[in-house]
Amino acid sequence: MQYVLFKRGNGPFEAFSLFKLRGTGPDDRIHFLVGSNPTVNLRNAAVSTTVIKAGQFYHLVGTYDGHDIKLYVNGVLERTQPNTFDIGYVNGKPLVIGGSGEPFNGRVRGVVDEVQIYNRALSATEARLVYETGTTGLCGVEVNHPPVVNAGPDRTITQGPATLSGSGSLYSSTFAWSLVSGPDGTVPPANVSLTNTASAQATFNATANGTYVVQLVTGDGTTPSAPVQLRLVVNNALSPAPAAVRFSDIKTIMQTTGCTGCHTPGGPPPVLFANIDRNGDGVIDATDDLWFYADVRGRINFTDLVASPLLRKPSGNHHGGGLRPGFDTSATPGQAARANYDLFLNWILNGAPQ
Repeated sequence: MQYVLFKRGNGPFEAFSLFKLRGTGPDDRIHFLVGSNPTVNLRNAAVSTTVIKAGQFYHLVGTYDGHDIKLYVNGVLERTQPNTFDIGYVNGKPLVIGGSGEPFNGRVRGVVDEVQIYNRALSATEARLVYETGTTGLCGVEVNHPPVVNAGPDRTITQGPATLSGSGSLYSSTFAWSLVSGPDGTVPPANVSLTNTASAQATFNATANGTYVVQLVTGDGTTPSAPVQLRLVVNNALSPAPAAVRFSDIKTIMQTTGCTGCHTPGGPPPVLFANIDRNGDGVIDATDDLWFYADVRGRINFTDLVASPLLRKPSGNHHGGGLRPGFDTSATPGQAARANYDLFLNWILNGAPQ
């Protein structure tokens, strides 16, 4: 689930939201959802017929007039959902663009442009006319967004080649990686090389243990970003090695750091960490473990790694269980206080293999 727009309501649901959701099949569709006040305690949604594909812009309009929830895609009315409850709208509640701001943030993996909110329901003609403004849009003037750099999170690695990625940077077409310092602040750093420095993905290769600092500056062809530094702690005794981490390692930590005290049958959703019969066939076997893996992998935000609920929850963010052992992000990478966080992070950076 990826939220384009989310307005918190005064009931158990949002007042309204616009999001992309994959149903039981492989197709992604847009949902425009309206939630009621807590007295009624209901919600309803209009769902697109258009299947959403990556790499395309879609113009979306959702309206509710107290009788019908309507969803327009690219100027065309695709679904009308009859509805009669009052919307649970309250002033002062947050409005979030590109996510929900809730514990499960559901950040959108893409670009959101020209969000407009009206105090009335637009007509079909108005929805079509807004869409037909095309790339000119309602603003009428193209805005040049300055580049925003993202060099990835600080982490622990072993000696040898390691890929650094600035692909999470926004509005960036040029990349400039550089070495800042080596162990004990050595400048210039020894026993290390950095190649492919003008690409989004550079290769860092250290032959000695210690803490290294790398810098990334991106640009849009006109304006450079502010520099961002990345700290890499090289430890050749790291076990398991980052490329060797598998789901079994992740599962062991989940089941030995107190997580199963809550995330167990009868406990809170969305993921149960105990070994249970997940597919309902009466046995606990490898198939259930595969389902468990899919559930856990669904808690990863591969676009913004540190925003992944799989990392944020145990490190004490919006988590009823608080900070779990080994997930203290205030500690330096490589320290025991964040060893489990480092292991989870390296598993994700490696693609979260099973």
